[in-house]
Amino acid sequence: MRFRSLAVLGVYACAVSSLLGAETLPFVFENALTVSQIGRSARSPIRFDAVEHQIVTGAFAAPTDGAPITAPDGTVQAWGTLKAVAKGDFPEFADPRLNGGYLFATFESDEDRSALLEAQGHSMVYVNGEPRIGDPYSYGWLRIPVVLKKGRNDFLFACGRGRLQARLTPCPSDGPFLLAADDTLPDLVAGEDNDLPLGLAVAVPTAAQLLNATLEVRSPEGTVTSTPLPSLLGSTASKVAAQVKCRPNAPGPIALDVTLKVDGQVVAQRSVEAVAVGPHDRRKITFRSGIDGSVQYYSCVPASGEGQVGLILSLHGASVEATSQAASYSPKSWAHIICPTNRRPFGFDWEDWGRLDALEALADAQRRFNTDPRRQWLTGHSMGGHGTWQLGSHFPDRFAAIAPSAGWISFSSYGGVTLATEGAEWMFARASSASDTLALKSNLAHFGIYILHGDIDDNVPVAQARRMRSELASGETAFHSDFVYFEKRGANHWWGSECVDWPPLMAFLAERTLPEAKAVDSISFSTAAPSVSSTCHWLAVDQQITAWATSSVQVALDRLKRSISGTTGNVARLRLSPPIEAGPLAVTLDNTTVETTLGADGVLWLVREGDAWKVGEAPAPASKRAERSGAFKDAIGRDLVIVYGTAGDEADDAALRAKARFDAETFWYRGNGSLDVIADIDFEPSRYADRSVLLIGNAETNGAWNGLLGGAPILVRNGSVKVGDRELAGDDLACLFAYPRRDSDVAYVAAVAGTGRTGTLLTMRVPYFVSGVGYPDLCVLHASTLLSGAAGFRAAGFFGNDWSVEKGDWATSPNP
Repeated sequence: MRFRSLAVLGVYACAVSSLLGAETLPFVFENALTVSQIGRSARSPIRFDAVEHQIVTGAFAAPTDGAPITAPDGTVQAWGTLKAVAKGDFPEFADPRLNGGYLFATFESDEDRSALLEAQGHSMVYVNGEPRIGDPYSYGWLRIPVVLKKGRNDFLFACGRGRLQARLTPCPSDGPFLLAADDTLPDLVAGEDNDLPLGLAVAVPTAAQLLNATLEVRSPEGTVTSTPLPSLLGSTASKVAAQVKCRPNAPGPIALDVTLKVDGQVVAQRSVEAVAVGPHDRRKITFRSGIDGSVQYYSCVPASGEGQVGLILSLHGASVEATSQAASYSPKSWAHIICPTNRRPFGFDWEDWGRLDALEALADAQRRFNTDPRRQWLTGHSMGGHGTWQLGSHFPDRFAAIAPSAGWISFSSYGGVTLATEGAEWMFARASSASDTLALKSNLAHFGIYILHGDIDDNVPVAQARRMRSELASGETAFHSDFVYFEKRGANHWWGSECVDWPPLMAFLAERTLPEAKAVDSISFSTAAPSVSSTCHWLAVDQQITAWATSSVQVALDRLKRSISGTTGNVARLRLSPPIEAGPLAVTLDNTTVETTLGADGVLWLVREGDAWKVGEAPAPASKRAERSGAFKDAIGRDLVIVYGTAGDEADDAALRAKARFDAETFWYRGNGSLDVIADIDFEPSRYADRSVLLIGNAETNGAWNGLLGGAPILVRNGSVKVGDRELAGDDLACLFAYPRRDSDVAYVAAVAGTGRTGTLLTMRVPYFVSGVGYPDLCVLHASTLLSGAAGFRAAGFFGNDWSVEKGDWATSPNP
């Protein structure tokens, strides 16, 4: 895959880099062309970008000084020269035009070769037309292998924060090697047998896939643990999992020797330094994630007391490591303090995969420390304060109290984009509704709340805390009865460890305990969607009438009368497991009474038909249910594997492989992820049984399509998308949809398919890995979306509860 015009040198008014002779490695980019933001950069599924539109439609040409480009709003901007300025040994481009703009530079190579691209300050970069991950947060550890061709190589950086540094360095080896960066290591407990996972980055500089590789980890006492690696995509770096078994004698640094072998032969080695700590010391604990098999960690401050104690889940702010969050706390006698990572310091704002990471860390810590399930609390600072509102509102029966510090409410209240409430935009808004904290505020009545905020906070305005105080406890709609609000005078955003370890806040948590599950008689619960949160005590919302519109249930149990009564809103199927013995039971919902018998399993299913309720059965796997009900992003989190197509022509195959690599790199960078990536010809369904699949390519370009999606009501081919009986024509369409995997009762297929070269290029940068950006079950977009926004969407919506198009909820465009 390449830009149509980038192979032609063109005429330059300035030297972007020396085109008179070959350049050598290492090479620092110091001369470039740049253009200001030429669209709209926002947390939204609807992107505006005139440069990307040129790339997608094949109109992009290597820019020259003064070359004009028209923005989506009709204004005209021009490319201009830019020179890097000195910054130590790594010169830096610094210019306001890089706040959302693009930077174009070149490198002249005297041969075909591989190199390491080390850059920071960009969201992504096109290398000779292929998208590669960037380092927008300037972590500084990102190094990716890139394949250079003989002659000119083009680098188009999409920038975000006004600065960019970029250089090329030689690869340390022609074969695979271990990157000395981005290690995920556990802390080892001295005097104990440790058997824990660790995560390391492996680079494959050539295009060939790496097969039959293993990672060996040798402890100081000589214990060797060997871990087979999945096949690794070439021309990229991948985070992989290994295992360490070690029994340190005393606290201190521990050198672990790591060896990468291929076909049993040593190809790379390095040493990593872990740390041994005492059994009561603060430490990092690693675990394998069920989302993608990656190695994640949480930081733990062990309780200083004995016996079964509680657990505080503490969520960090943006840019903060979980280790730093934990270091802000003194040990508590009554609770372990568990600080998950959100998968990265910026991660996912404790939404999407960040929310799942918090729940995985919570579950791992509960098992590991055998904590008291009724003594469980939630707190966090800044972005973690937002996460506290989010997790508390979605999972109200998990915590005895919550305590947001300097937290913001929702993206919409903190600089986000508000989508329209009609048409295609409304479908996307609904798919993002889990981000709307206030839509679920009634769930916050379940527990005590302590709000802490500085009154001169210049990062998260104190108005965010005051708004929540008004909503919950002091305004016209106030309803909360167990509520403390403290605004610290003269305090800014961060005023030391007391921002999180505030003694009155800690005391507030310690005084509260969850009720025993069997003692709960009344439940009020709301959910954005069953796939996000379905249960509260003995009640579960299993299916909605209108997908991804808030559902609510209020029920009360009368034990003496053996009856349950209540009301529902937007609920199609309900599961009740009341804490009473088997026997007769009367259920009155929405003025419909059902006389039934509670069986020995204690579970009752109810389904709504029209305005009435009746006793039902456990849902069939083929129907929408809490375990598999969409939307699109829910499919990207179920032990995922990426399968890219190789059934097209050479250019098609290269484009699909580049898309698969870009998605894997994106999830690595944003989510410390480890996604398996394989070609369709290597996909064996039985080997990847019950794993969700991110399918890259259409029914003609991906050979795995029919085996995974045969019989589905969506068919994407070259030249068209068929949605039920409707056919949308053109080679410039991109289609995203989630659908049950044909051979599994639990797994999804998330299909990302174009109807031609233009459509495939349009899929490249769809931002589904950005937190708070939702996609419905299906959407079809035209290349014009990059200029006209929602007007370019051809279809968007949700399948029916039987996964059909006919019973679904759709917004379609009259455009051909």
